[in-house]
Amino acid sequence: MSSFPKSNRTRIFVDDAKDAILFPINGILTPFHISTIKNVTHFNLHNFSYLRINFITPSSGLGRTSKRHKAVSHHSNKLWVKELNYRSQGQELHNVERQVKNMSKRVKQRDEEKEKESATVVKLEPLEIQRDRRYVPRLSQLKIKPTLGGRRKGTGILEAHVNGFRFTGNGGQKLDITYNNIKHAFFQPCKNTVSAILHFELIHPIAINRRKATGVQVYYEVIDASVDIDRRGGSYYDRDGLREEQQERQQRKKWNRNFRDFVNNSEKVIESNKQAKKIEFEVPHEELTFTGVPNKSKVRITPAVNCLVSLEDSPVFCLSLKEVEVAHFERVQFQLRAFDLVFVFKDFKKPVCRIDAIPSQHLENIKEYLTDAGILFYEGAVNLDWNRIMKEVRDDTRGFFQTVGWSFLDRQPEEAVAGYESNPDDSDFVMEEDPGEVSSESEDSEEYESDEEEVSDE
Repeated sequence: MSSFPKSNRTRIFVDDAKDAILFPINGILTPFHISTIKNVTHFNLHNFSYLRINFITPSSGLGRTSKRHKAVSHHSNKLWVKELNYRSQGQELHNVERQVKNMSKRVKQRDEEKEKESATVVKLEPLEIQRDRRYVPRLSQLKIKPTLGGRRKGTGILEAHVNGFRFTGNGGQKLDITYNNIKHAFFQPCKNTVSAILHFELIHPIAINRRKATGVQVYYEVIDASVDIDRRGGSYYDRDGLREEQQERQQRKKWNRNFRDFVNNSEKVIESNKQAKKIEFEVPHEELTFTGVPNKSKVRITPAVNCLVSLEDSPVFCLSLKEVEVAHFERVQFQLRAFDLVFVFKDFKKPVCRIDAIPSQHLENIKEYLTDAGILFYEGAVNLDWNRIMKEVRDDTRGFFQTVGWSFLDRQPEEAVAGYESNPDDSDFVMEEDPGEVSSESEDSEEYESDEEEVSDE
């Protein structure tokens, strides 16, 4: 009550923090929640400004949101305020109308997001704790993404129990991941990276810190730990850095071994549970790593057995090859230094996945990787308008595959892309030309023209 207005009881107050409006009724400020307001109208007449507020009542029909339904059903035998009218001079009531409409729009959007998240988050089986602590694999001093909140965010212990993993933060927060809800599990050792990583891609999203999460990652920053050790001992004037490099190698070896032991012991626990889904941790092939732009920034993408992943950057990129229908290489030309790669999912309702600006030297390795994974792929010289293509596929899927199917991607460029070329101006990613390369190409063209003139003179 300390924040309740004590002065000017004839004004209308809009409380954004509480999603409520305080209306003066007989000199008393009366609060109404925004969900009880049906609509608000403002108009001017004879040098006066009028504001009309219509409320939800049992006689006005059912509301559109669950809150309005509950209000009508739970209090149908109460007295309801149907309408309020106010008159004033100036623009104050016009400002109130604008604030009320903005609040109604914001609250409606927030409720829709909550309903959408609650609809997608599935209630999972409870975690069964292993009582004998001797048979519980544990990994400590870990950080987690997304964070669980608290004073020391994201640090804690990961344990493998009977039917799932449990991460316990230093602040007492707990996060359970059941084995049956894990789509893919990855173990990335600390080799060319700064952290040793365990990543779980989930089948059904879970709620973490009031947000929906489709993946959970725990990691340990090995290089930061080696720096801390070096600061605690050794000489400040150790200029050659041999001591720091040696400690870094020792830390990498130690934590890779710790993570590997946890993975092996966890797989044994999972195998002992006959009702649990069998999970094998995939180790990305570091030697096949390439760079690309799957979102808005360039990241390191590493192929695994069943996925293409980028686990070091946020957001994490994980593409499951089992969900891919066909792949298409775009901008594959001899004079270009990079190409694009498009993946079409088996669920045609999903938008295609693009990886832009892949260096050309990785083309053959990626083709060989997709061949081993059993993914059908094509290549072309230009970018295609995949929004239009997928719309035609969704509109008449059977007709599309009975006529041409994906074979149109394998034709000559002028035949295949007729009507499907994408506008370069609409692309979000723009390749920057190398001035050195452009100049060298121009020099080669000038040299070729001079040689051609000499031949003609002879």
